Amino acid sequence: MPAGKRILIAVLDWGLGHAARCVPLVRVCRELGAEPIVAGSGRALALLKLECPEVSAVELPAYGIRYPYRNMYLNMALQGWRVVSAVRREHLQTRSIVRKMKIDAIISDCRFGCYHAGIPSVLINHQVRLPVEGIAGKAATFILQRWAGRFRETWVPDQPGPDNLSGALSEGGAPGKIRFIGLLSRLEPVATPQKYAVLALLSGPEPQRTKLETLLLPQLERVAGRTLLVRGLPGHPATALAATRVEVADHLEGPALNAALAGAGLVICRSGYSTLMDLSAVGSRAVLVPTPGQGEQEYLGERCRLSGWAGSYAQRNFDLRTAMDEAGKFTGFPTPMERNGMLLHAALRSLFNS
Repeated sequence: MPAGKRILIAVLDWGLGHAARCVPLVRVCRELGAEPIVAGSGRALALLKLECPEVSAVELPAYGIRYPYRNMYLNMALQGWRVVSAVRREHLQTRSIVRKMKIDAIISDCRFGCYHAGIPSVLINHQVRLPVEGIAGKAATFILQRWAGRFRETWVPDQPGPDNLSGALSEGGAPGKIRFIGLLSRLEPVATPQKYAVLALLSGPEPQRTKLETLLLPQLERVAGRTLLVRGLPGHPATALAATRVEVADHLEGPALNAALAGAGLVICRSGYSTLMDLSAVGSRAVLVPTPGQGEQEYLGERCRLSGWAGSYAQRNFDLRTAMDEAGKFTGFPTPMERNGMLLHAALRSLFNS
């Protein structure tokens, strides 16, 4: 049982999603009597410190990946050495943390070097296989699964079944090593009157985060009614933008973000998986703008469009007025059957079963 155990929860620093979805994990660990310790870098660690100030935090090496080109796989190929270097460094640091802080188990959200052969180590990842076709896709999935093989299990933050959120991304994997733990979101549905006509929620790595902000801001200016731009910059000094009628927040902590999303007629955001889990939890109507060249987000955006849940549009030449006109065709996200519940509790208890 987890009671009294020290659990290291390590999160990747590509955007905020990995950190955001680990907030409920931290809370459930504490509910079960365990002592979670969070680890990460950059904005991801800053978010965890804001959301979980009572928990100890450890700095890990930053991956430092940027997306200068439209094709994510080209970006990764050119910067692969950074990933490999960071994985090696974080593994050495993880071994030191386990020894010094007497860690009993590790839960790593997509940090492939955060494992230890001497204690239970599991990986959180909704991508059991990558959305890349042909030889390149097979090679990338092989590498992904080989790295995942260092962990006891891969925990997929979704519910099993053909109508789940992750779709084909969570199919496959080594038999007996894939465990579904339910959707992870720090948010929940709340009844609130509409406050904003449109809320734009930014996230993800640079420079694409800034590019989308630059694209959206003048279009939000022309929307009738109140609008809010959440820039996705936790721990960032408050920034004064040029004179604008758009309300701007660098970051909103969980309860404030929950209320803002619930009070928005329409949400404009990336189609990152953690963002989709939040939209599903709150029941928001959304327009998705996948990060250019990021195959996972493009797949998820198209899946949401074909399922009738949300609109999905390319960032290049994105027109907010057109997206708003078409938003009525979409139903909104289905209410998750399993979220932060029995599946997650069972997974945490299984960590210490032989």
